[in-house]
Amino acid sequence: MEVDTTTTTSSSKHIKVHPLSILSISDHHTRITTGGSSLPLNSPTIGLLFGTQTPTSISIVDAEELDPSTAASSSALTKIELHRKVFPLHNVVGWYRVGEKDPTSLDLSRSRGEISKYCSAPLFLLMDPCAEDVKQYDIVDDDQLPLMVYETVEESGGGNNNAACFVNVNFELETFDPERIALEKVFRDAPKPAVVMKKKEDDDKMGNIGEDPQRKVKKCKKEETKSEIVSSEPKNKGEKVTPSKLDQGLDGLQCSIRAMNARMRILLEFLRRVDKGEVPRDDGLLKSVNGLIQQLPLVCAALEEGVASSLSDNVGNSRTPLRELENEYNDTMLLSYLAVVAKTAKSVHTYTEKYRSACEGSRRG
Repeated sequence: MEVDTTTTTSSSKHIKVHPLSILSISDHHTRITTGGSSLPLNSPTIGLLFGTQTPTSISIVDAEELDPSTAASSSALTKIELHRKVFPLHNVVGWYRVGEKDPTSLDLSRSRGEISKYCSAPLFLLMDPCAEDVKQYDIVDDDQLPLMVYETVEESGGGNNNAACFVNVNFELETFDPERIALEKVFRDAPKPAVVMKKKEDDDKMGNIGEDPQRKVKKCKKEETKSEIVSSEPKNKGEKVTPSKLDQGLDGLQCSIRAMNARMRILLEFLRRVDKGEVPRDDGLLKSVNGLIQQLPLVCAALEEGVASSLSDNVGNSRTPLRELENEYNDTMLLSYLAVVAKTAKSVHTYTEKYRSACEGSRRG
């Protein structure tokens, strides 16, 4: 049995990977490595890939974790049945493993043995959590995800012996609107960097038990002073600060702008590579990009013509794009101001009625 990891070929089927499956695999690996799973820390991170399959394409939509010791038992079949009750259109299309090494002969034998009971031609997805791209924490500028997809190819050997090997195949990302909204909520609810830094400093304090006592006290005081400056958490551990609606709104707006900026950078990089001939031309995607540009005529005109530019509408009247945007902004702010005034007037009226009722009651008494 051989594993071909040096070359990347195009599969006979169009392979698509959804972000939800990547998030499920990453969550499975995180729970095992941090002790949040019932499996031991050194347990292999493997699971099944679910999705849809047509004669021309395979879509990996979701992933379910699997206990390595019960991969071929009835518990795996029960998990597959439960998943199909929720998603009747999903079938097992392959399996995954999280590890730093390339595919091994053990992976190939598992793909041809245990996993073949659930899928006749299973795909194998390998995620490398220690790749250089992952260590740099720069997902936007990465050339590719730390994922490799392999398919099993049977090669006829001498006599009646057939040799099998893993062949690395190309894949592309695909997503749906509900899936994208759910993933954006996950990233929006991520902890703040200050909170993560504070937790890391607390873990470092717990790990310095064997140090010299005097040196330990000085180091703890220094770290406490630094944490008070960086972290905005309350000193009382039992006290829980609830973020205001303004903070939640600003966080949501910031997350949306960051996601939109990342997608625009990806589109620009794609257009540059298509223009240079590094990426094959995709007319469908280019048509979608053109439709996106056509939805923003005022912004595009403002960027091209400048602040003092003016355009002509269908009637022939000249208009300034930025001025129209400013008018829309002023109208929105005016409506917000009127809403605040109306709410304040209602509160004052309610307070006045309560005060009048209290005064009349005291006079009668």
